[in-house]
Amino acid sequence: HNVWEIYRKEWETAGPEKRTELNKRMSRWQELIKSGLTASQAYFRVTEEESAESLQPVPPEKKRKSGCFGCLGWIIVFTIIVVAINLFSSDTDNPRYVYENGGIHVGADGEPIELINNPDATNPTYGELVDFIVEDATDSKFYTELGGIGSPRVCADFAEEVHNNAEAKGIRVAWVSIALYEEEIGHACNAFETTDKGLVYVDCTGATIGERFRQVLETSPNPMSEDKIAYVEIGKEYGCIDIDYAKSTSYKFYDEYKQKWYERERLLSGYNEEVAQYT
Repeated sequence: HNVWEIYRKEWETAGPEKRTELNKRMSRWQELIKSGLTASQAYFRVTEEESAESLQPVPPEKKRKSGCFGCLGWIIVFTIIVVAINLFSSDTDNPRYVYENGGIHVGADGEPIELINNPDATNPTYGELVDFIVEDATDSKFYTELGGIGSPRVCADFAEEVHNNAEAKGIRVAWVSIALYEEEIGHACNAFETTDKGLVYVDCTGATIGERFRQVLETSPNPMSEDKIAYVEIGKEYGCIDIDYAKSTSYKFYDEYKQKWYERERLLSGYNEEVAQYT
């Protein structure tokens, strides 16, 4: 989430020594941002116990732009941080929180994201991953920013819940933070190291109340499901495809799917124009 806001809040209550430390941390963060822009490469944070080496993107349907970006096909991925457990924290830090350059990732309610790991969890097959995601009800909850109707819940909260639910069932999973090019607010999803298809990214961010209502009116085949395979590569757009239609986890498949989608939209638009001429 917004590192600058976290920094500001810490600064307001910090003493002179703490402010000096905060300044150093922020300087390091800014250097990482600059290097990421010029080198166009991923900035990974992984633990010794669990590691990951790549990410994947999102298709044209189910678009959303709110506090945490949803599935926006035109947003470019800037950096990727894969978090399996706590990283780079001091002895006084909570091992369940997600720390990043002196800041703590928080949910919509301002409370820290808390990852509960299972030491006995193992990597699933892709089929086991899909079965878990389809059964898990996290995505059925509404995406709501602070001040909205209902309990506040954004992408970071959805990714937190999926993480903790998976670990509780013995499935190893990572909580993933993604920074977007020229976007102040980033995104969060999950990553699974499957035994047969390698690293797979999943986005279970729920729909807003308005989006869910529209899906029902449009007789969507499964209006309650927001489970998606995510496709992420540094320097490319972030994309997602409904888990029922994601036949591959490769970015190439996402590109081909997107082009077919745009062609479908073009043909449908042309058909509707022809129909309108005869009505």
